[in-house]
Amino acid sequence: MSAKHTLGPWVRVDVSTGSAVVKEQLCTDDGWAALRIEHDGSEEGRANAELVASAPDLLAVLREQTRLIEQFLSGALVVFPSAIRGQAADAIAKAEGRAA
Repeated sequence: MSAKHTLGPWVRVDVSTGSAVVKEQLCTDDGWAALRIEHDGSEEGRANAELVASAPDLLAVLREQTRLIEQFLSGALVVFPSAIRGQAADAIAKAEGRAA
């Protein structure tokens, strides 16, 4: 796949119109709707929307960790920066629907 995704972070915005189906948009900071999701309003449906919304954050943390691991294995990095732990925890919290 060569297409680029819409850059994050993404946030969930409820755009329901009163029907039984919950409609949400995953929007960027500037209000651009990156994706639309429909679900039944259940806890599982909302959790799925949270997980999808966290995709850009999770990808960014994985890229940074991969870069650091490569530096560590090459001998260019002796100690991992402690900030990466917080970034990973924040991304996981967002994916799980908890405040970071």
